Amino acid sequence: MSSFTTTALTFLLVALQSFPSLTAAHPRPSLATARSSHTPHTTITSTSSSSLPTNPVKLAHPATFLGNVTSSNTGDIRDLGYSGRIGNTTILTFDDTIPCKTYQQGCFGLTAPNSAAIVTANDTPLTYTDFRLGPAGKHAQIFCPLLKEAGETAVWGLGLTNVIETGENEGIVFFLRNNRTRNGTGISDMTCTRSAAPDQVQSWGRNEPYYGDHGYIYAYGGAHGVNNSLFLTRVPQKQAQQLSAYEYWNGTAFTSQGLYNPTPSQAVFSSGQGSIVYSKLYQQYLYFKPACPGATCINVQTSNRPEGPWSKGKTVWGSGQSPDHLQMYAPVVQTKWTADDGTSLMLMYTGRAKGVGNILQGINITFTLSQSQSQILYLTAVLIT
Repeated sequence: MSSFTTTALTFLLVALQSFPSLTAAHPRPSLATARSSHTPHTTITSTSSSSLPTNPVKLAHPATFLGNVTSSNTGDIRDLGYSGRIGNTTILTFDDTIPCKTYQQGCFGLTAPNSAAIVTANDTPLTYTDFRLGPAGKHAQIFCPLLKEAGETAVWGLGLTNVIETGENEGIVFFLRNNRTRNGTGISDMTCTRSAAPDQVQSWGRNEPYYGDHGYIYAYGGAHGVNNSLFLTRVPQKQAQQLSAYEYWNGTAFTSQGLYNPTPSQAVFSSGQGSIVYSKLYQQYLYFKPACPGATCINVQTSNRPEGPWSKGKTVWGSGQSPDHLQMYAPVVQTKWTADDGTSLMLMYTGRAKGVGNILQGINITFTLSQSQSQILYLTAVLIT
């Protein structure tokens, strides 16, 4: 564990979430690492709702409720829990971390604005283990630190993405710097155990999208003043800390020109916090997101490219299927507990219940193919062979 906590984990100041990489010819990603060759520039036209791609997702049976997900060694509650990996170590990154137990009433204050945990050999799909503990060993400590020299105080939050491996014992994470009243983003060269010099910080401005998280790293982020829209950027894996190496999806193509004062027509999605994984079963990217009135269900959309076009959503889980009937946000694929062949995955979401703090819950989803899909995939395999 010490080798993990002391290695140079590099952080980027940005926002939202990570995606599998693309090869030059066709998407064939790994789930948690970022390794691929250069992807050619692509151009697509806007797609009307009547011509959206077909959503191939089919459940083998209704999703199964697994239970509450909690720390094995602290009582802190938290939200999000994005799943990443460095080497053989699975790392979960969380946002607001609160010194309360699940279902405890009247919880106030933060242990930390972000935290992280690992999945050990003794953990199950419903547990994780905190590795950065306070002096008494009772609570999780902050993972990505606040920088006093940058003016960050206890009122600041740092919203993390999952960790993406960039080399041996090394990775990056994107995050949003948030002072609770206004947002700011940038790229900083620092480790999880030391501060960055102020002159090392590069920034995306307030009128640009707040990018966040795959040789390409793909990242989606929201933008100030553009509600419910997610924008896309990408960068070669080895150049993740060079702001000049980033390309931006402008609605029709990737370009080196940044998006200033972006519009909804340049967005890839019209909805927020979720999780994307590549499915070998469907040979598609799957985007899980909260949906339905009151965020009472989770939908999945599909596409064969990170920039879309994306299909309409299909519901894979409803709050009525859990014993707590929670409002839900940030459904996150847990790659440690996901089948390599794409036939099943674990999804963890953050639930909200009146009078208590955040509740992390897990479900298992098993997928299948329709008969026509099986025939198409078999024919494709024969042609490739």
